Amino acid sequence: WVASIYTSVRCGSGPLAGILLDTFGARRASTIGTITFIIGVLLSTCATELFHLYLTTVLCGVGASISCILAVSLSTLATERNALIALSFAGTGAGAGMIVFAFLGSYTMDLSGWEGFYYVALTLSSSALLSLFFFPANFEASKPRRKKETAGGMFENFRHAIEKARQGFHRGWLLYREPGFRLIIIILSIFSLGAYFPLVFVAERAQRFGADDSRAFQQLAGGGAALIAGTIIVLWGANFFNIRPMIAQGVCLLGMGAATILMLLATDYTGLSVALIFFSAFSGPTLFLCPQAVEQTLTEQMNSTHGLGHIMMWNSIPMLVGPPIAAFLRDTTNSYTPPYVIGAAILALAGLLDIYGDKHTVRRKRVLPVLSRTRTEQTSLKEFRVLMKASYV
Repeated sequence: WVASIYTSVRCGSGPLAGILLDTFGARRASTIGTITFIIGVLLSTCATELFHLYLTTVLCGVGASISCILAVSLSTLATERNALIALSFAGTGAGAGMIVFAFLGSYTMDLSGWEGFYYVALTLSSSALLSLFFFPANFEASKPRRKKETAGGMFENFRHAIEKARQGFHRGWLLYREPGFRLIIIILSIFSLGAYFPLVFVAERAQRFGADDSRAFQQLAGGGAALIAGTIIVLWGANFFNIRPMIAQGVCLLGMGAATILMLLATDYTGLSVALIFFSAFSGPTLFLCPQAVEQTLTEQMNSTHGLGHIMMWNSIPMLVGPPIAAFLRDTTNSYTPPYVIGAAILALAGLLDIYGDKHTVRRKRVLPVLSRTRTEQTSLKEFRVLMKASYV
């Protein structure tokens, strides 16, 4: 239940990232997410009952959702020309974190158990605050202007923040007018459902093959290294050969389906580990191509943060129902074959839809109006019609 609550909250609170970005700016929004996660991990070290972990996991999920979405989406805003290269570096950091966490977690588990494991997580998450000092200067323009610290000024600041949050909420839901964005939600929801079908049985099959906790951490480190290699190869290759993001993502989804079949065919722990390495190598690029896939359907760049948040919100549904369905299939048939085959078929379907959606989104791409109540920021109807004609041309 702890893992399920964390996954559902982390995905369900995705739209908060875009709202906080519009309200407080990039640096403050990232600070809110990081500190929320740190508080959740710190309180988890003091938990004495399982119910306490349920509550602290909610804080960890909300903080991780805000921080992860902003880290990925803002990577593309920092370098518009080389967005895929920036995302590959973000994937490299994620894989390196998995490797470091695997070795430190294995050592700490042997030394002091789960309590020390949480202290390692607290130390690593606290170091994420250092990244706040490296934000580009142009991100600070989105912060609200501060008034004087008087009663009237504080009320004006509060009213301005509420108005920005309302606009951010409205901008997020306006994305559903885009047919390509709706297609991406369907594709990535199918991807989440198919990915959880094989992953839910990894630990169980590894124990049957004689694996212990130390070998599980080694497997996590191997997955992190594969994620780094796969992300660099795919994203740099897509940037060099000018491959559109949805096509590259669709090919990676097909590769994940093939890796799922390899997991099913594995007869020992080594074969299962190799299949998981291939699965991680394709899953990393699939995840880090999401911002560019969203950008392919939208023309207003800051909407990518809202788009990623809403995609994560919808992905929480298959993440919750996928493991019970896979377990039901396994228990009903007394075999791992049905869930693995169905998972591979679902991933292949998502990949084919992604490749098909590439042509669909390029053909239907259009411009979203700028949402604002102020006269200086509002796009006139005449200008908007000109932009619409130019976008279709």
